[in-house]
Amino acid sequence: MLVADRTTMEGAIDALPAGFAEIDLLVNNASLARGLEPAPSTWLDDGEAMVDTKVKGLLYMTRAVLPVRQSFAPLRVLRE
Repeated sequence: MLVADRTTMEGAIDALPAGFAEIDLLVNNASLARGLEPAPSTWLDDGEAMVDTKVKGLLYMTRAVLPVRQSFAPLRVLRE
């Protein structure tokens, strides 16, 4: 699942089976490693892909889960 894609994350929560709809804990640990060369040789696209995954993934998943969670208890979010 591409967590850096906003539309995918919004649809992922809506597509959960009923038994999984009550989310107690959101663990954001999506990651990838790109651009492992020395800094002068690293492409900015690699850095942007990593930021998209770690930061946007966190924002999109948290935002997608919040409306579901607000109906019962506060959401706990763990960030790797």
